[in-house]
Amino acid sequence: APNQQVRNGHIKRITDNDIQSLVLEIEGTNVRQGFSV
Repeated sequence: APNQQVRNGHIKRITDNDIQSLVLEIEGTNVRQGFSV
């Protein structure tokens, strides 16, 4: 069980970082579209 928890925590961290990057990219695109309009 402890090993699974460590793996899940590590995977969760990687996923959170990926999500944050995607959110930043989406926000940047939205801002550009906003200024363009």
